[in-house]
Amino acid sequence: MGGEAVALGSRVVGTATSATTLTVGTSASVVAGVGLGVYELSKAVVVPVTFEVTSGVVLGYSSVSQLAAHSILAVSDVSYMVLSMEGPNWVLYGVKGLLGSGEDLVPGTVLDLEAMQQQGEEFKRLPVSATEMDGVIEQMPQDLNPVAM
Repeated sequence: MGGEAVALGSRVVGTATSATTLTVGTSASVVAGVGLGVYELSKAVVVPVTFEVTSGVVLGYSSVSQLAAHSILAVSDVSYMVLSMEGPNWVLYGVKGLLGSGEDLVPGTVLDLEAMQQQGEEFKRLPVSATEMDGVIEQMPQDLNPVAM
């Protein structure tokens, strides 16, 4: 009888501990995941009108597909993406599409971003890793030469 009581007590304590661990672990995972998502989305920066952008090249599917999903979600409200230079560095901008949705722009089209910004277009700078940027640049020839696809 004593062994059965100990076994029953151990089972109750084990079940309660498992339930607590499951609840706390799941909650902690959700909180950590949401926190990481908010952090990644907050890294997408709206480029202020006072910031000078010059020109950019419209990206196609091959280039954009090199980006991680969380990077794309950071600028999910833009119409199209352009590759530009900031000093010696390549940068990606999401174009909001206030002046047009960009559906008539073929990949490789060079745009005057400065003039677009002066007309009220909004840009979001997309934070990407060096590896992602390398992938985008390597895929640019695929976007520019549709025959090779």
